[in-house]
Amino acid sequence: MLNLILLILSALFGAVGQIFLKKSAAACAEQAGIVQYFISLLCNGSAWIGAVSYFVSLGLYMVALSRTELSIARSVSAFSYVLVIVLSYFVFGDTFTPLKVMGIILISVGIFLLGVRM
Repeated sequence: MLNLILLILSALFGAVGQIFLKKSAAACAEQAGIVQYFISLLCNGSAWIGAVSYFVSLGLYMVALSRTELSIARSVSAFSYVLVIVLSYFVFGDTFTPLKVMGIILISVGIFLLGVRM
């Protein structure tokens, strides 16, 4: 059960990282050249929050990975796809399509079935 919690937390931090990286990428998109773009990213708080979120996600994933099968760990980490879709809806106004909803349902059922096995 602890492994499942670690994997879900890893997915959550990874999804939050995606959201913050998207925000920083959009905020810095106005830069004229690639060097200026990367400099603006280094000065962007959202980019740093996204990077730290990814680092925490990686740490949690590594701990869980040391305690469970790779096939299960990798499958449960797919929960981040669900979280990114939902968070994008609320943060960026992305749309839900029937295909996205079907994907969320299928991923969630798969994670549940794998979680029962853990």
